[in-house]
Amino acid sequence: MRRSATQWLAGIGVVVLQLLLGSSFALAQVVAETKTIDITAEDNPRPMLVAVGKIVELSGIPIHYEDMRVYYSGDFKDITSEWAQRVPVPEGVRVMGPRGGQLSVPIEVDAATGKLTNLEAVNTALAAVVSAYNARDDLPGDFEVESRNGVFFVKPVRYRDASGATQPMTPILSTPITLPEETRSVRQTLRLIRRSCLRGDRR
Repeated sequence: MRRSATQWLAGIGVVVLQLLLGSSFALAQVVAETKTIDITAEDNPRPMLVAVGKIVELSGIPIHYEDMRVYYSGDFKDITSEWAQRVPVPEGVRVMGPRGGQLSVPIEVDAATGKLTNLEAVNTALAAVVSAYNARDDLPGDFEVESRNGVFFVKPVRYRDASGATQPMTPILSTPITLPEETRSVRQTLRLIRRSCLRGDRR
């Protein structure tokens, strides 16, 4: 059966989500008072990853995330001194890492608990974070949020090439995957998905 990695993971993820959180979370229709808080990534090389991680903490929902690939020299910075504090760096060698930046986004959470208490709130928060990131010219590329069966995916859809020009890209999670119709464990299925994604890794 041929599907994308996103579709396969969504089918598996919704089962995991129901086991972890119970179906009552996904079906909640209670209207609650909200308050505004800021999700902030302070001068981080992966600000989107930090923001998504904080939404996971606020909701308890696992979110599939694919990182932005970096090619443009202006999106890198010298992190040699940071690395040298952890591992030996040969003399004359420079270690480069993503420059990243700051990201601060206001989101609405439940006033009583300070949490994201339903799927709609999670989707709204993710949309706000992605919109804020994409509006920034100093951060590379653009992301998109996708939701299938209550499972969320944040993935890059445009990247900055070596010349600094923004180009469309195909996320690894959108790689077409064909899995044989047979009985196997979830772990075996995930292994097959990973293997197919690695073979299909491309811009």
